[in-house]
Amino acid sequence: SGSDVAMIQIFRLVGAVALFPQIFLLISKLVAS
Repeated sequence: SGSDVAMIQIFRLVGAVALFPQIFLLISKLVAS
């Protein structure tokens, strides 16, 4: 149903937001070294 698609989109968005801090930390480490 449509609600299932909406939930998947939300989970993808939450997953992406959760990854941003880790990516930022990785980039900052590469720049600092």
